[in-house]
Amino acid sequence: MAINKCAAAIAASVKQDCENPIVHGYEDTALLFNFSDVSFVKSATNYRQKTAAVIKAGAKPFAIYNPANIPFADNSDDANFEGLRPSYNKTITFTIPMRGTKTAKDIVEPLLKNREGYVVILASKDRVGDGSFPIIGSEAGAVCTAQNRKNADKTTGGEWHITLVEENAPSAEICLFDTDYEKTRIEFDRLLGLVVD
Repeated sequence: MAINKCAAAIAASVKQDCENPIVHGYEDTALLFNFSDVSFVKSATNYRQKTAAVIKAGAKPFAIYNPANIPFADNSDDANFEGLRPSYNKTITFTIPMRGTKTAKDIVEPLLKNREGYVVILASKDRVGDGSFPIIGSEAGAVCTAQNRKNADKTTGGEWHITLVEENAPSAEICLFDTDYEKTRIEFDRLLGLVVD
């Protein structure tokens, strides 16, 4: 019996898609789930593609609305060579344009203290379909690694700056994708319609 070496050999050429060149950046609204509140329906042909989200009974998604000049500007995906096998660290950053004790109790403190982590679905400005709705945290949970606020800083407007990191994820990219961009957009918008304000 042959051994499947799990994508150990490259299987496609590296080239630009002339019909659909990459567009950088994200839309200003993302979805946030507690890690244990959501699971995904996998594509039959590529497990990295999730065709739909399944939300646990009684749970709801939350929105991250960041209408900054460059929404989610400091997001990154990095190869990680620490540990037993090569993996990926995926970082998402955002700000909380709110203040007060209710914001601290309901948003800021839970983001820091929930060590199980979160799942975030972003909407990319690149509307080609596969890759247009990246998911961070679905494999290992995206955990808060930093929170800071400078109340008198004009450049940040005194907003909380939050960093979530999914460490040691086995896959470089996980995306919400079913058939084409339009069908996938319907699923993203369906989830957005369930958001708790």
